[in-house]
Amino acid sequence: MKVLENRLERFESMAYGPIGKSVRQAMPHTEGDPIGILASTYAMLSSAFAGQVLLPGGTRPALAWTVLVGKSSTGAKGRAYRAASRIVDGAIGTYLGLRTKTSIKNAPTLVRVFTQAIQESKSTEAGEDSRVFMLCTEWGSTLKFLNRDAQFSEHLRNAWDGSPISNTIKGKKAAEAEEEWIDLPLLGFHGHIQPGIWPTSIRQVNALGGDYNRMLPVAVEEWQELDELAGLNTDPDSLIESSVELERAYEWVRKGAAKEMQYSDAAGREFIAARKAHKRIASEMSEQVTCYFERAPENIARIACLLTATERKTTISAGAVRAARAFVEYSRDTVIELAQMPSLVARSNQPKSLEQKIRDAIARNGSLTKTQLFSAMGNRHTESEIVATLANMPEIRRTVIKNGRPGPNPVKFDFAPQDPPEEERAEPAGRVVRQRTVKEAATGTQARKATAAKKAPAKRAPAKKTAAGAAKSEPVKRAAKRAPAKKTPAKSLAGQGDLFN
Repeated sequence: MKVLENRLERFESMAYGPIGKSVRQAMPHTEGDPIGILASTYAMLSSAFAGQVLLPGGTRPALAWTVLVGKSSTGAKGRAYRAASRIVDGAIGTYLGLRTKTSIKNAPTLVRVFTQAIQESKSTEAGEDSRVFMLCTEWGSTLKFLNRDAQFSEHLRNAWDGSPISNTIKGKKAAEAEEEWIDLPLLGFHGHIQPGIWPTSIRQVNALGGDYNRMLPVAVEEWQELDELAGLNTDPDSLIESSVELERAYEWVRKGAAKEMQYSDAAGREFIAARKAHKRIASEMSEQVTCYFERAPENIARIACLLTATERKTTISAGAVRAARAFVEYSRDTVIELAQMPSLVARSNQPKSLEQKIRDAIARNGSLTKTQLFSAMGNRHTESEIVATLANMPEIRRTVIKNGRPGPNPVKFDFAPQDPPEEERAEPAGRVVRQRTVKEAATGTQARKATAAKKAPAKRAPAKKTAAGAAKSEPVKRAAKRAPAKKTPAKSLAGQGDLFN
């Protein structure tokens, strides 16, 4: 991907505060992409801070959802995630071990996971806690369920906003149905996906509905290849140290009331400039692409709040906004490349024309009767539409099958045979010419034999003996034998007659 060409320079514009410092310190000990480590750290840390770090206005949690996009062989997505885990594990305690969920595939499961987390936390000293970290190392497989379950998609959007979600549990009777209700779902999210799987898993209609513009996909690639000999007996990730500054930030965030962030004057101007730049770019592009990053301004605000919280402050600085903007713009460029991939363009989501549907149905079956063809078209087209379309398709042959029964005869549709090309039709004439050339080139002996064959009387080929032929020839043979017998008495009678006279 082109976005990977200058990712080190772009990383430097994103690296801000304790998080940027921690990733820089981890880079010599990992093969993971530095931007991938940064993205994984954002997702895990914002999930741990959820509920205690609020956007300006104090209504929504500052959650950052990220997705690493890289090839299985060279993307090093897992290594980037493990490096980020080493950075934050010591800082946020046992949170990831207790709240990471990897098997959420539908809306009821999502609600049930929140219900269990709340029930388990009620008996702890910290009290009720509705934080959950959703990890999808194979996001492509999760998207298959997301595309089929509209409620699951709706629940994810609500969780990103911190809005309530619910699920109805059916009982044996209608009156026994119960509703699980989560007032404040605090859902962190992080996923991995391959660029080649993106076109087959992402549905354009879901993207237009806003399912994917809450995530921040970032292209990743292996950062370096560590010395294999040095790494045989040691785990390079073990050399990555947890950040003490992030540990202090976590203690500050979780202690006391929720922290509502505010822009400084300089940060406010930076944010307004970023929002205007986003609108300008979005106005110049198709909605088919911009639907993937429509919430870029809010994602900038969320990451800026997260970076500010790691500094144990509530006033957002201009530097935090610039770093957040650099990350979100990198994600935007990643999405633009993914949305314009040739395989995605080829897989058009526009419905097939009626003509194409008819061709596909006949190609699958070889031939179809009129009733079968109408059935194959489903209920989306009327009979008159199908008949009118068939009338304008000369490649489809219409054959009436006479069955001798009362009523209309059945009609069969198939592909009409195509006339052979002119070159193929002219080929027999060419063969005749070649045969004549061979005859003209015959030797003198062959010519004499041919002349003698012409003068000699043609021998009649013996007739093949068949049952029918034998039956016809027998009367002829009998007639031939009787002829002499008839002539003999005729002569004797004639002689006797002379005698009688």
